[in-house]
Amino acid sequence: MKKKPTTNKKAIPAVPESLKNDSTAVEEWKLVCSLLNDLNLLTDADERLLELYCSSVSLFRASDQKCRDDGEFFTTSNGTPSVAPWYTSRNKHQDQIVKLSSMLGMSPADRNKLKVKKQEGDNSNGWSGIIAPPK
Repeated sequence: MKKKPTTNKKAIPAVPESLKNDSTAVEEWKLVCSLLNDLNLLTDADERLLELYCSSVSLFRASDQKCRDDGEFFTTSNGTPSVAPWYTSRNKHQDQIVKLSSMLGMSPADRNKLKVKKQEGDNSNGWSGIIAPPK
């Protein structure tokens, strides 16, 4: 009789209050929680990091759109060209996204660094839960 594989998957946590009025952040929360859950990487301990990550994604997208609409530079009232504050904001949030996504194990290299705890009775090669078979 074949044993059913065990899973560490948990319910997707509720969207934090700080993100509820931001549709981009809410969409990102649901997407990333689902992806991390599918990889058995979603833990309660990471919820604050996820909150910061989703907020940064939303702010990055807004700043990026402003750069596309208005450019990366502007002319001050005295005629001096200057870097636009939304360009600086975009770059800051981009850096934050990269750092937080790494901390959450969201790239293949980051996941490779994670130690995967084998379940009792698990005869797999240690990749179960990290690499899923193609659907």
